[in-house]
Amino acid sequence: MLYYNLKLALRNFWRNKTFSFINIFGLSIGLASCIIIGLYVYSELSFDRFHTAHNNIYRVNKLTYPKGKATNFDGITPGQLAPSAAKDLPEVLLAARFRPWFTDMLVSYDTVHLKLEDVAYTDAAFLQMFDFPLVKGSRKTALAEPFTAVITETTAKKYFKNNDPVGKTLVTLNNIPVKITAVAKDVASNSSIHFNMLISFATVTAPANAGYFFWMNTWTTQVNYTFLQLKTNADIPKLTSRISAMMHEHMPETEYQYKPYLQPLDDIHLHSQNILYAEHFHTNSSKLIYTLLIIAGLILLIACFNFINLSTAAALNRAKETGIQKVLGAGQSLLIRKFFSESFFFCLFSFVLALIMVIIVLPAFNNLAGSTITANLLFSARVMSALLALLILVSFIAGLYPAIFLSRFKSTDVFRNIIKAGKDSWLRKSLVTTQFALSILLIIATIVVNKQIHYLTSKDLGFDKDRILVLQLANSNLELEHKSKEFINTIKQNPGILSVSTSNRVPGQSMNGYGIIPEGHTLNEHLLANVVETDADFASTYNIKLLKGRFFSSQMKTDTTNAIVVNEAMARYLADNNLVGKQMEIYEARKGKIIGIMKDFNFASLRETVQPLAVILNDNPLYLSLKLKAGATASTLDYIQKQWKQFDQKDPFDYFFMDEEMNHFYKSDTRLLRILSIFAVLAIFIACIGLFGLSIYSTKQRTKEISIRKILGAPVAGIVALLSKDFLKLVMIASLLSFPIAWWAMNEWLQDFSYRINISWWVFVLAGISVLLIALATVSYHALKAAVANPAKNLRTE
Repeated sequence: MLYYNLKLALRNFWRNKTFSFINIFGLSIGLASCIIIGLYVYSELSFDRFHTAHNNIYRVNKLTYPKGKATNFDGITPGQLAPSAAKDLPEVLLAARFRPWFTDMLVSYDTVHLKLEDVAYTDAAFLQMFDFPLVKGSRKTALAEPFTAVITETTAKKYFKNNDPVGKTLVTLNNIPVKITAVAKDVASNSSIHFNMLISFATVTAPANAGYFFWMNTWTTQVNYTFLQLKTNADIPKLTSRISAMMHEHMPETEYQYKPYLQPLDDIHLHSQNILYAEHFHTNSSKLIYTLLIIAGLILLIACFNFINLSTAAALNRAKETGIQKVLGAGQSLLIRKFFSESFFFCLFSFVLALIMVIIVLPAFNNLAGSTITANLLFSARVMSALLALLILVSFIAGLYPAIFLSRFKSTDVFRNIIKAGKDSWLRKSLVTTQFALSILLIIATIVVNKQIHYLTSKDLGFDKDRILVLQLANSNLELEHKSKEFINTIKQNPGILSVSTSNRVPGQSMNGYGIIPEGHTLNEHLLANVVETDADFASTYNIKLLKGRFFSSQMKTDTTNAIVVNEAMARYLADNNLVGKQMEIYEARKGKIIGIMKDFNFASLRETVQPLAVILNDNPLYLSLKLKAGATASTLDYIQKQWKQFDQKDPFDYFFMDEEMNHFYKSDTRLLRILSIFAVLAIFIACIGLFGLSIYSTKQRTKEISIRKILGAPVAGIVALLSKDFLKLVMIASLLSFPIAWWAMNEWLQDFSYRINISWWVFVLAGISVLLIALATVSYHALKAAVANPAKNLRTE
């Protein structure tokens, strides 16, 4: 029986080549899209789960309430929290501080001078808590002593090629030597924590370095990430309360309140979008994952609907076959099994074709999504099981209605030619309408995401980001740091450079949380705010406007000791619009008078509101910002590079442009736009394939009617309109159904942004008209072909 059914399926496939090709090709594209998205989602959900204790590892975050109002989440904690938690909290098995350095760090060995990304200071417990594999060395002792470090295999090859690096000494920040005690394998791509080099935290606290790194090891300054490994079945709410009590004991606050909470390691990758200062982790948007899952489901449904529509539309061609089988004694259950087996055969063929498509397009998708998925993942046990379940599910969805529909034909109706294959079928109309509603939904989503990203990248940030070149002086050879003023004076002579400013931070870089003590408050009442150390040219270089008072002046020596400038957000934070002239203390950094209030500028992503900021005049040239003259970028850059090499022959010339740096905040959104655009096109393409097939069948069914109308004088345009209007009505209904859903969904997505667009009415009109025109073009081809055909020939055939 199986052989017989397979033989009939192949004959039917060959007899209806066009319909069969449309069915298989459309379903294959839908399946391939679903599989690729499924692999991506599976990869994203696997982050950090390779650590044995991942279920018991947490990062300490906190929610801050300035004056009783919830404002933000952040992931930074004081440097003293981890050692205190390990000592005083019995639920804590291990505690580790993790402080990635703010920028690339210059690390040298002999004549090799390289700037390394992802260099971090951490405790010895870090390698005991996390299962990052070590090639050489002991994870218990590797970071236990000061002036020790662990590097990855790739880093080892950069400095030592194939020689054993263990025991050798690298020179790091501030000429601090560290001995390599272990070599780790390169960090897996599915890890939210990345590093190329780990330096022991004991190096920071060593007497020789404690003065420079004091801010990393206090209760007041919050710059560290704290990880805790808890005992199994630890009482999380109770432990959180104890951590809160510990922090409040050492950090009493009256101006603002904060509430620590524990974020599971498994959640860091996909649930850190709204957490401030968490940019050092490899994160993604959970909404992107959920959106992709929805898109995968929509495209698969569209492909399955095509299968159902085309199978039922072709029912008349197989009506006599079914009638004869019934006359010969075939029951309904036997016929259902037969049609289900045919459906499974078509789906299996489509599935194989889809897997081939996936293997071919996977590299392009990786490039698009920024992922590292390999085809080998398809053959893992879990994925294979999921693919088999998907095949069975799709076969069931695609084959259920056609099997029941075809098996219920009455033999008497078949041979009396009164069977209709559902020309006016409500199901077919519903499926076509749903297909185009889903397509319109994807088009609207694509337009809205595109508008929002354009808004983010073009919005006035409160400072001028165009033609700002930033050089990283931090971690460069100390020879250049000693000659930084001479270097700056030299490059200022180039007419292509309009302005130069030095600072310890620039927009787009992570900030430090400093204790701020306003006038009339005590240390126990300090606030938490960002601080930038810069020179007198910072505001003019970035074109930042002042609302009140003045900015720093190089002519006023007192500005370097007792002057502070704040932003509007600080004034709102303190509920005081008359801050100019009042005293303020930045704990362990500056005590002085507020001389000016700057207009708010977005130091970070537009997902976040502008945070309170204090600026002080200080000679701390970690970054050099240069405003370049329009039209002279290339020649000026070449000049700066030549001057750099004259002042520092050892260190690489490293720079970035500010507009590109700020656009990095929206990588996940740009990725979403690209993926949405591609899958929206695929969804419409699949829907049009089905509509194309249905138009073929609809035209064939009405051949006699069309011929008679032509003989009676109907014009070609009238016949085309007659054949097209039914489909176009469905598209219009689909538009009305999809508009409210699209409006709700996109408004929900926009809530992630503190600064966002309003969705205009024309977005919906444009999406509806686009799909309407695409459907019209698809249907009109066969309608026009039927309208210009010779009616006499068609009637003679009848």
